[in-house]
Amino acid sequence: MRIERMPAYPEELELRTWCSGSAKSLAERRTSVRGDYGAAVESEATWVHVDPETRRPIRLPERFHEVYGGAAGERRARSSLRHHPTPPEDAERLDWAFGRADVDLAGHVNNAWYWRVAEEYLDLTPRPGQALLLEAEYRAGMGPGPAEVRRDGAMLWIGVPGGELAATISVAEAGSAGNDA
Repeated sequence: MRIERMPAYPEELELRTWCSGSAKSLAERRTSVRGDYGAAVESEATWVHVDPETRRPIRLPERFHEVYGGAAGERRARSSLRHHPTPPEDAERLDWAFGRADVDLAGHVNNAWYWRVAEEYLDLTPRPGQALLLEAEYRAGMGPGPAEVRRDGAMLWIGVPGGELAATISVAEAGSAGNDA
């Protein structure tokens, strides 16, 4: 996500979304938010097509390509993870717990709820004339209850206490607002 300026009430917003790329079992979705007071947010999400019974990735159906193929064109979606999977030994330990209301139909914390942790523990406000780049990687599901959260600078690692890493979130300045940095 690239944030140049967050929306402000009662700003009138225009949202545009489209398929910006695809691969065998995944697609990228881009969303642009523009506001009449200057809000400017761009986001990209990778969606994986999952078999409801096995919960494993499966090929996108032909119907997907019929509907979204024109928007995706020949652009390939990528699924590689870039964040380091373990925090440094001296990373700060923080307290957090997810509630039952944070869990989705698949039985794990909904990916959107990890942003609550980022809002609490990272500075998500762009400086004037600067844009922020926010990136989350979701690695595994976790249920409600205590979470192990580690912070090192503008990076968070969130997972099951003493167990599997569920998500990482990073924040960086993107340079001048309006530029592709």
